[in-house]
Amino acid sequence: TLLIVSRFACILMRNRKSSPVFPSLSMSLQRPNPSGPSLGALLSAVLSVLLSLIVAALIGSRVGDDYQTRALVYVSLLLWSVVGAGVLLYLTRRSTSRPTLKRILLWTVSSWLWPLMAAAAAVRRKTEKE
Repeated sequence: TLLIVSRFACILMRNRKSSPVFPSLSMSLQRPNPSGPSLGALLSAVLSVLLSLIVAALIGSRVGDDYQTRALVYVSLLLWSVVGAGVLLYLTRRSTSRPTLKRILLWTVSSWLWPLMAAAAAVRRKTEKE
């Protein structure tokens, strides 16, 4: 029965731009809106967080004498870079570029310097409105 229903939906979509019988069906079969982050941006964000994990572990292991201090430094740095990657993912949500080694390294550095990137985007947005 599922095959029959899907075949019926395909015939409806081929014959009409929108289905008067099933309006939600025509909406669900359309291509998704590309306003979300691209696959390249998601991959760059994930790889930059993985690279930041190594950097945070190296820095965390060098700071402090006891385990609690090292763990606190490590978790704080990791949280900082994860938030940074999320902010960058939001700022570059319309980007369609492919992930390259240069771009992943740039994402990693930018995920650590994310307050500067967010401030620059806010200034740019403010000047565009004026």
